Amino acid sequence: MSLKNKIILLITASIILSAGLVAAFGNSVIKNSLIQSHYISETQVLSDVSNNIISVIDKISSFSPSDSVYETKKMITDLFLRYHFLEKFSCVVVGKKAGKKTRISATRLRSGISFGVHKSKDARRTQDSRMEILFEKNGRPFFVHRHDNIKFHLDILKLWEDAKTPSPNKSIFIADKKGQLIAHEDASRVLANSDFSTLDIVNDFKRNEKQTKPLISRDERGERVVGIYIPIFAEAAVFSMTPYESVIAPSTMLLKKISFYVSALVVCLVFVAVLFANKITVPLKNLAEAAKKVASGNLEFETPDTVSGDEVGILSENFKFMTDSLKKLQQLRDDLIHMIVHDLKSPLSAIISSIEFMQSRGENLNEKQKNLIGLSYTASKNLLKLIDDLLDVAKLEEGKLKLNKESVDLKNFLETCAKTFVPQAENERKRISLNCPDGITLKADTSLIRRVVMNLLSNAFKHTKAEIGTIGITAEGTPVGCKIKVSDNGRGIPEEYREKIFEKFVQIEGKRSQIRSGVGLGLTFSKMVVEAHGGKISVESRQGEGSSFIFTLPD
Repeated sequence: MSLKNKIILLITASIILSAGLVAAFGNSVIKNSLIQSHYISETQVLSDVSNNIISVIDKISSFSPSDSVYETKKMITDLFLRYHFLEKFSCVVVGKKAGKKTRISATRLRSGISFGVHKSKDARRTQDSRMEILFEKNGRPFFVHRHDNIKFHLDILKLWEDAKTPSPNKSIFIADKKGQLIAHEDASRVLANSDFSTLDIVNDFKRNEKQTKPLISRDERGERVVGIYIPIFAEAAVFSMTPYESVIAPSTMLLKKISFYVSALVVCLVFVAVLFANKITVPLKNLAEAAKKVASGNLEFETPDTVSGDEVGILSENFKFMTDSLKKLQQLRDDLIHMIVHDLKSPLSAIISSIEFMQSRGENLNEKQKNLIGLSYTASKNLLKLIDDLLDVAKLEEGKLKLNKESVDLKNFLETCAKTFVPQAENERKRISLNCPDGITLKADTSLIRRVVMNLLSNAFKHTKAEIGTIGITAEGTPVGCKIKVSDNGRGIPEEYREKIFEKFVQIEGKRSQIRSGVGLGLTFSKMVVEAHGGKISVESRQGEGSSFIFTLPD
């Protein structure tokens, strides 16, 4: 990330962080206030529902029968007419004569009210009041209330229709501590014996019986809700579940407004920061681009002048002095290479020819002389190869090396390269293998690619140990050409050198110097040849496990 972007990022991050913290804190406070306000208002709504139900039960419980059976039956009829959810009612009438006790029972039928009258010997008055929940076989729930020799059944679904309040965008229902649904806006769910025992709000009622704060949990569909409940009696409560997003919707709208104003402020400040950052970073950016060109080996550019009189100006002057020195060194090196190539190749070729002549007429030489001449011949050939590499690298750099492409069978081509190293593998007791499918065509300058493969194989043999060394060549076709890999189980290459080994004249110092040999042109030449074909070369390596050089060539 550039310095300019860092300055801009620092300013904007500071603004956004500060605004974000304020917005987050404010949003949290607003959300908690909205939830608490909802809790207060919804508690009042549920209290009204609960009070409506309890009020009806208390009114019916306060029924006082006459000492006349006939009058009591008329009073009971009035109860049934007034409360359409009253399904059964019974009470004891104590007559004036000798305290005669008669139990009167009434049941609501479709055709009217059916009464039953019979003597009651054990109609003892009691102040106990009990409320039970009874489910019929069809799943219909009833409140069964006993108090002072009065017993009655209330149809909860009918009672719920009268007691509940309109509840848009939320769910209000009655359930007992077992989680059995007793009343709901969807009566079919009650008749189906729906089980709400897994709801957190129901379990909270089971544990605490009285709620002290709103409960944020999940409903039966897994949606986030704010749950509130008010007990009706010990075993049942009326519950409310409102979608959480609906409760905090006002805070969401407020947060959107805050975000809009913060964004506008950030845009203004970023604009100011850009102007400020440009003034500081433009000279540094110019120097950075120049340094990047120097790092890539390109010295053909004008060093930017920075007249500022500060540290950046001093840096610019020192950088210009450095690039001028590098240009002189590069020119000196290029002159040396051209001198070696043009002035040493011809005499070296003559020396090699003379040595070859001596070897062909060496009948009168002793064994020691033959060895010395052989060593001289090998050293001269290596030196000639170095000169050829220098010449080829120079041509590749100048774009003067022409590619003579031809199409050959890749497997046969690699077999020819591998066979060259079979004697060396047998002598050093190393193993070389080739894995290449049939039918893959290589379209390239085969003489140059052969040198690439030979360079990689030569390096692999140099850096594997005798008897345990394994060198492998694998190849495969790709949608756009082919991929060739030369791998070994040698020392491996340190990570910090995996890119540098392809640079010209670069070698690894000290104990790691055995990773490459010569003067550091083999891999440079290989990289330039592969790239001249439009391909890419790379290395994968782990120290102590070996290396794999992989290059791809397009069709």
